[in-house]
Amino acid sequence: MLREVHTGRADLPQAQARARASLTDPRDRALAAEIATGTLRMRGALDCVLQDVSSRPLDAVHPELLDVLRAAAYQLLYLDRVPSHAVVHDAVALTRSLGTHRSTGFVNAVLRALTRTQPRTRALPARPETTRGTPDRRQALDYLAVTQSHPRW
Repeated sequence: MLREVHTGRADLPQAQARARASLTDPRDRALAAEIATGTLRMRGALDCVLQDVSSRPLDAVHPELLDVLRAAAYQLLYLDRVPSHAVVHDAVALTRSLGTHRSTGFVNAVLRALTRTQPRTRALPARPETTRGTPDRRQALDYLAVTQSHPRW
């Protein structure tokens, strides 16, 4: 779903409808929809956290691989239905299925780093200080764009 949305081949509802056809269990459908929606909704925060634990800049990571990392990071940081080791295992298996066998170590290392630390609170910027009751506009926009994945516009 994420790849279809990011490449512009479909919007989120269309991508979800296509994915639903391959998932027979309603619980799997609901989980897949939550992961896709949440990953898109929290992309700014996920990218900030992933960059904090990644050994390379995110813009140098293959887009399909970045979608795998974002979806797995969303599960690790915001959901609790699937155990951490299963999320990491599934992400590595998905990476392998994409034909990027050499990237499995990178995916494993990044996601294991997320499970070992609390980067979500460490990597995200602090709430901006206020002067006379209002924060600096640029600092407030930076804060909201990352922590709440709010569009800068």
